[in-house]
Amino acid sequence: PIPIVPTVGNYLPPNKACDEVEVKINFGHYSGEMSWDIKQVRTSGDDLIVSTYDAEDGEVEHIETMCLEEGQYRFTIYDSAGDGLCCASHGGEGYYVVALNGAVIFQGAEFESIETAVFEVIEPTCDQAEVNVTVFFDDDPDETSWSIAQVSAFGDDVVIATFDAMEREVKMRAEHTESLCLEEGLYRFTIHDKARDGLCCGHGHGQDGNYTVMSHGSVLAHGGDFVGSNKTSTFNVTDPNCNRVNVNVVFDDYPEETSWDIRRFSTLGHEIVEMEYDAGNGEIEHTESICLGEGQYKFTIYDDDGYGMCCESGEKAGHYNVTLNGVVIGEGGEFGSNEAIAFNITGPPPRQSLG
Repeated sequence: PIPIVPTVGNYLPPNKACDEVEVKINFGHYSGEMSWDIKQVRTSGDDLIVSTYDAEDGEVEHIETMCLEEGQYRFTIYDSAGDGLCCASHGGEGYYVVALNGAVIFQGAEFESIETAVFEVIEPTCDQAEVNVTVFFDDDPDETSWSIAQVSAFGDDVVIATFDAMEREVKMRAEHTESLCLEEGLYRFTIHDKARDGLCCGHGHGQDGNYTVMSHGSVLAHGGDFVGSNKTSTFNVTDPNCNRVNVNVVFDDYPEETSWDIRRFSTLGHEIVEMEYDAGNGEIEHTESICLGEGQYKFTIYDDDGYGMCCESGEKAGHYNVTLNGVVIGEGGEFGSNEAIAFNITGPPPRQSLG
């Protein structure tokens, strides 16, 4: 077989309820010779058949889909005549394709009596931020849908996930959760109701509903009682382990004299440079951002001439500002040859919705 993607471990695509494997076979003229199976590989050596198919004479094409749990699997295709699916012996170009969550993982055609390929379905891992959208539906779930879009600085938001309860055949009063893996950025969650009476509370009849958007234990959006066709909430996604330090420097008339660095103290007491910057002639302002983990740190700003950034008579005054997760931890401009600010990071940053 021709491997395309040997292992798939990404989060499920939007509107996918399971890890879905699709087997597609174009038979050529001798379909009755063909069969295939998928077995789950077990450490005991007693592989478990999860799907099997024997083609009949006259079939042209067969497509089958199935949901698979986490594990290792073996796909095997058989030809009783020993000449595969291709090419002259079958009177045409036959082939097979196996896909996982819409991505082709292997394909083939030229083999003899048997061909085998092994693939894995693994639990998804998210090295960015996991966001969960949970909706408890009211008595009219077919009215409800939602979307998440990444907010663009250019005003052209990019929709990255959608959910339609009618398409997914959600039952009344059911609860459903979708998990997404999102990169850092600003996002807009919008929930829609076709009847314009929301999910809650007194606009309709029967059971009230609600929705919650969460990331790493923090609520980013929550509600249910709204009037109109939709309700929108905006939230910011950051790396759950990222403590964001921003350094902003507005230079005086001599920027080339200014430099700064951030150093981390190791367990042995050594200073390790995490970031440093040397300003150049003609610079007016500069901003740097860095993501830091737990530890003890020191920010130091230097002036080569030893009089800081502020404020000789008739000259432009400069200043600096340092923030940790949006909170000012140091600022100034009047110093001699250098000024240092020590700070500690003891855990993950707080998370807040922007409303």
